[in-house]
Amino acid sequence: MDLYEFLITPAETTRLHGPHDRIVMSSRVRLARNLKNAAFPGWAKKPERIKIMETIRPAVESLPEMKDAFSEVMDNLGALDKQILVERHLISREHAAKSSGSGLVLNVRKLFA
Repeated sequence: MDLYEFLITPAETTRLHGPHDRIVMSSRVRLARNLKNAAFPGWAKKPERIKIMETIRPAVESLPEMKDAFSEVMDNLGALDKQILVERHLISREHAAKSSGSGLVLNVRKLFA
């Protein structure tokens, strides 16, 4: 699934019906990590950031909560893709500026359009 297919798919929450179905609340979580014997991204060199990303990404993607998720490394997203994600408040401007060793995983079932 590419980013555009992911973003145009209506979220489950937009199809729910009930007494408060016109109210939509969204949140964003930043995953901070502390891996033994691994530097934090701001201190790590590019090869170490890439290695850490290659370790973390499959683990996050394999979580049951991430079924049907969109996952990508920041290097593979173009400027327009990143701008759309920033405007939809799915990533920060700081995260959009990152490249090697950074990525994102978005859960389509919990995404608010």
